[in-house]
Amino acid sequence: MDFDLGDDLQAVCSRVVEGCRQIHSHLDYRAARGELRDYITNEFLRKYVPDAFGIESGFIITSDGESSLEQDFIIYDKTKTPLLARHGNSQLLPVEGVYITAEVGSSLTFDDLERCAEDVRRIKKLKKSAYLKPPTPVYRIREFRELKDFFNTVSYLIVYDSPHTLKELTERLMEVNERLAIPPQHQIDGVFLMRRGVILNYREVDPGEKMQFMVLEDTNHAYADTEDVLPLFYLAIMSRLGKVWMHGLDLREYIKVPLEPNVLKYIEKTPELFPEEDSPGGPTVEAPDVKIPDVEISDVEVPGPALEARRDETTGDAGRYQLPS
Repeated sequence: MDFDLGDDLQAVCSRVVEGCRQIHSHLDYRAARGELRDYITNEFLRKYVPDAFGIESGFIITSDGESSLEQDFIIYDKTKTPLLARHGNSQLLPVEGVYITAEVGSSLTFDDLERCAEDVRRIKKLKKSAYLKPPTPVYRIREFRELKDFFNTVSYLIVYDSPHTLKELTERLMEVNERLAIPPQHQIDGVFLMRRGVILNYREVDPGEKMQFMVLEDTNHAYADTEDVLPLFYLAIMSRLGKVWMHGLDLREYIKVPLEPNVLKYIEKTPELFPEEDSPGGPTVEAPDVKIPDVEISDVEVPGPALEARRDETTGDAGRYQLPS
C-alpha cells in the first residue's frame, strides 16, 4: 500500500481551511477570532502535534513576576511544565517551558501587525531562568550568537485574510521593526495568511537556501504567494518542536515556601562508652531526661582516651564520633 504524507496533510488542511472560511464569512471580527482559535487548536493542532507537547491559550509568566498579554495558543513542553493556575478560561504557564506562541485572527490590518510586533517583543524578552541545574555537563544552545541553556521562543501569526497584499504587509513589518528598534531575536518569526500566502525569512548570502521558519541574525523578510499556507504552518511548528528540549523546571523559583531548618547536633552512642548491660541484648536502662547544651566536641571532657571525629566508611557520615583504635 502506498502512502503519501503530503497528500494526507493537504486533505486535512483543506478541510480546516474550509471550516475557517465559514467562520470568517458568518461572524464579525471579534467573534471570528475566538472561533478560529478554538477551531484551529481543536480540529488541527491537538490532533496532529505530538502528545509530548501541550497546547493552551493563556498567559506566559516568569519567576520574577512578569507576564505576557493573553496568547491565542501556546505550545509548551507538557512533560516538564505544570499548569500553575487558571485565570478564567486561560492558563498561566511558566516561560521556561514555552516553545511557540501564535496569535490567531480573522483579518490582519497594519494596526494589527504593529500591535502584534510589540506583543511578540514583550514575549521574547521574558527571562527564562528557573531551571534545575543538571548533575553533569550537557549540550548548550547557540542562537543569535549566544550560548544558552534554553531555546528562544518562536512566535507566529495565523490569519485568514487581510485587506492588504503580501508585499504591503511585508514592507510594513520591516518598517515597524526598524521604527520600533526591535532586534531580530525579538521579532515576529512568520505570518501565515490562508487566503494569500506567507511571510517568512530568507538568507541572501545563499540563493539556493530555503525560506527559514524563524528570524535569524542574518535573514531578511520575504513573502511567497501560495495556497499551501496551513501545511507550511504545520511544518514550521514541527520543525521547531523536532529540535527543542529543556532542563527540568525549578518550581522553587515560582512557589516560595519558607522553610527554616531545625539543626540537631548529637553524639552517637558507642558500646565502649556504656556498661556492658546497656549494650544490645542486655538489660535496658532508661536514660534520665537531661537537657544537654550544644557544645563543640573539643569541649567535651571524657575520662580515658580522647574522642576523635571519624568518617563512617559505611555511610559516609562525617557527624559520627568513635574512639580511636
